[in-house]
Amino acid sequence: MTDKERPSIFLSIIVPVFNGEKTLDKCLEAITKIKDFEKCELIVANDASVDTSVLIAKKHGVKVVSNPVNKGVAATRNLGAKNAKGEILLFVDSDIVLSSRDIIKHIKDDFKSFDVCGVSGVYDERIVFSDFFSTYKHLYMCLGKKIASKFNFAADSAILAIPREMFFKANGFNENYLGATAEDIEFTLRLSLNENKKILQDNRIKGEHHKKHNLKSLLRTNCLRIGSIVRIIQEKELRKTYLNMSKSSSGKSLYPIILASIFLILSFIYWFFIFGFLFSVLMFFWVQTEFFKYFKRRKGVFFAVLSVLFSAIEMFFAAVCGLYFQIYFKIKN
Repeated sequence: MTDKERPSIFLSIIVPVFNGEKTLDKCLEAITKIKDFEKCELIVANDASVDTSVLIAKKHGVKVVSNPVNKGVAATRNLGAKNAKGEILLFVDSDIVLSSRDIIKHIKDDFKSFDVCGVSGVYDERIVFSDFFSTYKHLYMCLGKKIASKFNFAADSAILAIPREMFFKANGFNENYLGATAEDIEFTLRLSLNENKKILQDNRIKGEHHKKHNLKSLLRTNCLRIGSIVRIIQEKELRKTYLNMSKSSSGKSLYPIILASIFLILSFIYWFFIFGFLFSVLMFFWVQTEFFKYFKRRKGVFFAVLSVLFSAIEMFFAAVCGLYFQIYFKIKN
């Protein structure tokens, strides 16, 4: 890239939003408070919201670009990127409230110090909502970040910085992924393989996740995400990398759940299979030791036990969804 082609702005911050009036104001306010913000460009990419999201963005005096119709978060991020001028594109979800003020410095240091294709942030561990499902999901995601490697082939897009040139070379987010499911995993996997580099997780870059869940929304989100992951696994160039990357404690927890389900069904035929069921349950709790300790430290023993039990239900549900989508895509193709 020549000096004439080099962007004059170092960082373009892109906030995709669809009906995000409940969190957008706090999100933008936090962004405007980061150090050296005046040297950044802030763009709100609006996915045809029908609430007051656009008015909130204009109140902050930021640039707003909009899809004429609802196209999904992947297309909306791409829209923001196409209208950005920065050398680095920083995507921040509209339900993220940045708690780190030195983000620009950290991102500069990371790209200068490491040969990576992206930098991702982490979730601030402060609990925003007190209900069980929101707290459970928040702590689950925080734990995932805590046990993740520093360098990864994929990352979520809650807080994600990508060099502009690499972003467009990878053709941006796949717009066939319409919802906020695993479009970020698919894109970052593809980006990492294209560049033969990894993404750095910088634990200094933090944001509070202002996302409220109930049982229905939690299971629905998980089901849609599983469907997208099945699509990723079906892509030959991404399958091996994703499967190697996903060999984590959460993946290992699925095996005893499957065994427990089989033994429970068999116990209705022969009673002694109940011992196999009990053994599988104990094995599940053993695999979830780190999960239990973290939740206990944050919310106490009762919440930790309840969370481990719910995680078993959630994983069983995920396995059923995974089986359904594998059958669905095979029939469709």
